[in-house]
Amino acid sequence: MKISRIAAAALMGAVCGGGALAAEGGGLQGWWQAYLSAPHLKTHDGRRLRVFCMGSGAPAVVFEGGLGASGNSFRYVQPEIAKTTRACVYDRAGYGGSDEAHDARDLKAISADLEVVVKAAGHGQPIVLAGHSMGGPITRYFAATHRKQIAGLVLIDPSGDDQRRRFEEAAPGTSHGDEESMAKSRRCIALLEKGPLTQGTGDYKDCVGASPDDAPAARKAKNLSREALVHTRTSVTELENLEADAANAREGAAVRKGLGEIPLIVLTRGKDLTRAGFTPAQNAAYTNLWRQMHWEDSQLSSHGRRIFVEGSGHSIQHDKPEAVIAAVDEVVAEVRSGRP
Repeated sequence: MKISRIAAAALMGAVCGGGALAAEGGGLQGWWQAYLSAPHLKTHDGRRLRVFCMGSGAPAVVFEGGLGASGNSFRYVQPEIAKTTRACVYDRAGYGGSDEAHDARDLKAISADLEVVVKAAGHGQPIVLAGHSMGGPITRYFAATHRKQIAGLVLIDPSGDDQRRRFEEAAPGTSHGDEESMAKSRRCIALLEKGPLTQGTGDYKDCVGASPDDAPAARKAKNLSREALVHTRTSVTELENLEADAANAREGAAVRKGLGEIPLIVLTRGKDLTRAGFTPAQNAAYTNLWRQMHWEDSQLSSHGRRIFVEGSGHSIQHDKPEAVIAAVDEVVAEVRSGRP
């Protein structure tokens, strides 16, 4: 199994979601407490998904995280969106406070879970979906297969369909570190299956990571080995099935082009992609293809557009949350006005 370096970087990041972010005072601590104690929804097969909603109004907004990301990755965005409409984050199966799933974590299975969240968030009415990174393919697939449930889309530096093959074709030789990255993930799974790792050790740092700086003290002090085991198993499974889905991506793209006139904004990182060990030419090829795929996404709707977010890296919701807030607010306003 091979994974792209972009995906591998997300997989091997801290399990708790997000990097070291500046705290925003007591309000953010209150958000953490509410999120960590949020109720669960039951999936069609009886698993639990942690779902946290704020605010009121329609259309509701549901956020879909990237590979390895829990709902907390949108903590700088959700409270602002909730000032004008209902805004919901959730932990995908196997992440955060949601139960692990043991089926194929492919787009179809993930979409079945997402439908439970969408129906609850929107009270049966069409909603706006906002997906980051791997959340891009998930939200595009869901919008194509559940058209009546989607009123608008925001894609946040999204991954592309069949991107690993396209990256290798654009920059030959750039997948040489993929096997090493996956081996590291499997080593962590083997270690974690033996029992909790000791906090402060190198293995704990490599396989579990640290909670975000703004997380509650009790969570920072907690040994998260069990959560990391489920998280890493899920991330590996999602990647494996995402690659399998790539075989159907070209066929699926024809379906996704039928999104009609729904409001659609694609946010693209302003900073070039730079990967350790890549030549300047390889990095340039990666960057150009990344931007090309985002232009393609913007064409899925006749009312789609692409926006560059200057100064931002891949996690725009962390680097430039105001850009995500503005894009979501704009799509919500367009849905309310009835404009395509």
